[in-house]
Amino acid sequence: MAHEEKNAPIKDTSVVPQNTLRKNKLNQNKLNKRLRREIGRAIADFRMIEPGDKVMVCVSGGKDSLAMLDILMNLQKLIASYPFYQHCKI
Repeated sequence: MAHEEKNAPIKDTSVVPQNTLRKNKLNQNKLNKRLRREIGRAIADFRMIEPGDKVMVCVSGGKDSLAMLDILMNLQKLIASYPFYQHCKI
């Protein structure tokens, strides 16, 4: 019995099937779109940013603030009339 187990094929757990990778990427894209839509809707509903406003985003370096910065920069591409000023300090 032990001899048969030694000859059994070894499963490589580091290999992820292609369909799983596609599904994960699709879910990530859905999440990104939903977050952009919801944040854009909140900005519009509460008139947080209006034409002529200058937007400064301060980030702590944490996941949540970097995610917010990324979403706002993506929204900026869609709404080119709102200037974003970037300053990075390392």
